[in-house]
Amino acid sequence: VEFVSGELCFLSSSDDEEEEEDVQQQHQQLQPRKKQVRCDLMGKLTLTNDKRGWEVWRFVEMGGGKLRIVSWMHPFCIVCTRDGKASTITIGKAEEAGHCDEWTIEKAPEGYTGVVVRSAGTARKVLSRGEGGIFIMTQELDGGNGVWRLDAAHSQTYTLTSSGRAGDRSMGPFPYVTENAKQSDHIALQQVDDEGTVRLYHKSLGRYLRACAGCEVRCDPTPPDDADASDLWKMEQRPADGGYTFSSKLHGEFLAYTADEVNPKLCTTVSSSPSDDGREVWRVDPILPRAVSSAKIKTFALGTSIAVGTTVAMPFLMAGMLAGGPAGGA
Repeated sequence: VEFVSGELCFLSSSDDEEEEEDVQQQHQQLQPRKKQVRCDLMGKLTLTNDKRGWEVWRFVEMGGGKLRIVSWMHPFCIVCTRDGKASTITIGKAEEAGHCDEWTIEKAPEGYTGVVVRSAGTARKVLSRGEGGIFIMTQELDGGNGVWRLDAAHSQTYTLTSSGRAGDRSMGPFPYVTENAKQSDHIALQQVDDEGTVRLYHKSLGRYLRACAGCEVRCDPTPPDDADASDLWKMEQRPADGGYTFSSKLHGEFLAYTADEVNPKLCTTVSSSPSDDGREVWRVDPILPRAVSSAKIKTFALGTSIAVGTTVAMPFLMAGMLAGGPAGGA
């Protein structure tokens, strides 16, 4: 399994386990099985159904195929303790405490879907889960409890911002572009092939951006036939401009916005190459989950003296966006 160092992921139960759960829930009323590994303010590992900042992990390459699994929100990393338990410790303190904070990640054996997370100190020790939470398993895989799925924390969802001469203007609210980042639309990039062909799915409208005749950009509820190809875009990186272009596979024109100073809106250009004003070059910024809800922040403020303000705005490293194209998580 290959990683871009610093990649942010959810560490979740495997697809096989979810399929088994779906079958069970068809026959009896069960509480949903908790799927994501989370790290709280004190470094405690638990399982949850949430997908927020506390469930995001940064996978940092340490060399030699080894990784450190670090909480995105808190200064802890997952360790295999010297007595063989799964826990966390402050980053950089593992060796001093006699714990192992390095792991290897490999594809699960035949019959399973997902990956296996092994301690780099002892290969027989596998990060696992069960009714009691997160633990270390020393035997062979048993019922898939030691098999995990890694999902990209941004869920392939982004804001598209053009940084042309007119300044930063983000896509939204459709069909317009805006200088107000809070009004930015969330766009999912759906990979079609390995040559950079994508679909642009508007999350809130539930529709696909489509290049139409007359330089018009519309949203359709479902993707048309591939033979039409009006919803297919060629995504190409522009290193010199710090962004990407999206050219229509059907017309060859670039996704841009009009030069209207009052109500600029999305369009496609008639030129076969980007213009000098940069309206066709888009910065692709990932949408990461919120750290914690406002209700939970109030609960923490009442119940503990620990300051949570810094946990809501922690810096992050998002390297290798889609590895050059909108592929899913590992």
